[in-house]
Formats: sequence, C-alpha cells, structure tokens
Amino acid sequence: MSAFYFAEEGVAFSVKRRKDTPAVESLGIRRCNKLEIKRDPETEVFINSMENSNIYFFMRDEFDRTTNYGESYNPEVHDLLVVKSAAEKFSISELKADKIYIDFESAITEFHSKRPGK
Repeated sequence: MSAFYFAEEGVAFSVKRRKDTPAVESLGIRRCNKLEIKRDPETEVFINSMENSNIYFFMRDEFDRTTNYGESYNPEVHDLLVVKSAAEKFSISELKADKIYIDFESAITEFHSKRPGK
C-alpha cells in the first residue's frame, strides 16, 4: 500500500491504494475504487460548523466521484456538471451552488492558513 498526499484548494487529505474495494464511509474515511481517503478531522469539523455544509459536502463528493478523486479533473466539464447537479438536488440556482462551493474553498484555505504548525 503506497500513500499519496494531496492538497486541493487548502483541503488536506491522504489517499492510500487499497486491495479491497468496498465502499464505506465513517469517521472521515472513505474506501472506494481501491483508494482509502482520510480527511483532516479539524477541517471536517470546521466545514460542519458552516451554513450550507451539506451542499458543500455533496459537491465535494460529486467532484471526487466524477473525477476519480481529481485524477481526471477537467474544469470545463466537471465544474458545470457538479454545479448543475447540486442546483437540482437542493433546488437552488446554479449561480448560488457555484458561490457556495467557492466560498467554502476560500474559507477552508483561510482556516488552514491560520492553523499553527500546519
């Protein structure tokens, strides 16, 4: 099992290749497609403290799912796909969905910049 570490717009998480493939999510750990993703617990608490975190989490999960955790990310395709999906699911405008995601990413980046020793 080899470990990979990513920082996506200030969101830190680690990814490990796995041999088993069950899809399970608990305590910030997701196992899917032979990957294990462990998100930073402090960041997850911070995100949960914000209004509309359910929309952000949905969009983050959609980005992960549709891009194989960033492996095949194409902003011209995936940004619009995820924004449309969130707008439809939460009965909000695409503009509002896009703004929510951008605002969360900015807040998370600021949160990380203020953390001592990180």
